[in-house]
Amino acid sequence: MNQLPERLKGAYVSAVIKIVNEFIRNNKDNSNYWRTLYVGVVLSYFLKEKSQSFLYHQLSQSIMHGVDDVFVREDGDGSRSWTIILNFDFRVTISIIPLDNTPESSLACFALSMFIKAFEDELKKELICGCTEVNESVIQVGNISHMPLDIQQQKVNACDLKTLLFEQACVISRPYDFSITVPTIVFLSSTFFESINIGDSNSGALQMLFAQTIVELTYQLLHGEVEMEVLRPKVVSLVKKTMI
Repeated sequence: MNQLPERLKGAYVSAVIKIVNEFIRNNKDNSNYWRTLYVGVVLSYFLKEKSQSFLYHQLSQSIMHGVDDVFVREDGDGSRSWTIILNFDFRVTISIIPLDNTPESSLACFALSMFIKAFEDELKKELICGCTEVNESVIQVGNISHMPLDIQQQKVNACDLKTLLFEQACVISRPYDFSITVPTIVFLSSTFFESINIGDSNSGALQMLFAQTIVELTYQLLHGEVEMEVLRPKVVSLVKKTMI
């Protein structure tokens, strides 16, 4: 797929969307919804260009109408906010919101929503184990180059944020006070797109985004009561399933 000419990628995505719609029509019991979402994860590799905004719209609407507990709101600036509901011991609402209308933030929000909902059962059985008492979480995603200067100059774990994003595709904030609701912020590097790998055995920007977000989401849903040495190998195994 990495060798597909740029001019054919839009046609490829359009053809797959038609297949997705046909699959949804023939799968009215919604028993294999994860297949639809996994297609969304895969297609996110091809939806980087602004010129494909209409395909984004088509795919987003198809998924929302074909998969229960997945909702998308299209904002006036062209960005999209996602809400997904995870069915653990009780329902947990995850809102994934872009902080800007850049293609990087749009793609990251879309891919994260697809990934988290597609692997809902694995999250429940292997990571959360039904123990959470948290019923809502908010994830905000932004391109570092479009954030105010004072935010760009922040430090994360005593390290300069811009330095970290020079070395890796994304950085995620961690609130330490669980008595108040604080959004988790995903900072994307200005080279996020260039770090996305397709068609090889190496992980890329999307795998880093998925892994860091799932680690953080698990940490927060369990109020920090988690052993990172146990959690990380499980997350790595889960994220490897998205490598194409």
